[in-house]
Amino acid sequence: MERWKVDAGWRVAVERCPICRGTLGETGQCQRCGADLAPVFQARKQGRILLQQAVVCMVAGDDQKALELLRRAALWHRQPSIDRLLSLLENRAQTMDGLDHRFGCLIPGPRCMIV
Repeated sequence: MERWKVDAGWRVAVERCPICRGTLGETGQCQRCGADLAPVFQARKQGRILLQQAVVCMVAGDDQKALELLRRAALWHRQPSIDRLLSLLENRAQTMDGLDHRFGCLIPGPRCMIV
């Protein structure tokens, strides 16, 4: 049976140390070999925060800001959901660029206020 822990509202599986496969403590330090994996967890957390902000921007209609945030999130923590959203927005941006140039107009959309 898999054990679970709660990390800032996210349900994540309790992980094993990639070095010795020992159980990780709550602080991100391996209880067996003492490896400090807190920076890895911090990078994942930063990636999730940027992903959440990107989704807010997508809902607000600011695809350009969402694309920027998703690219930054991918640098922190690469995951399939980020890749899928990046692909969606890049394809949508190419389609919209083609429409704007074909019709000779640029329709401004709402802007996301996340910095």
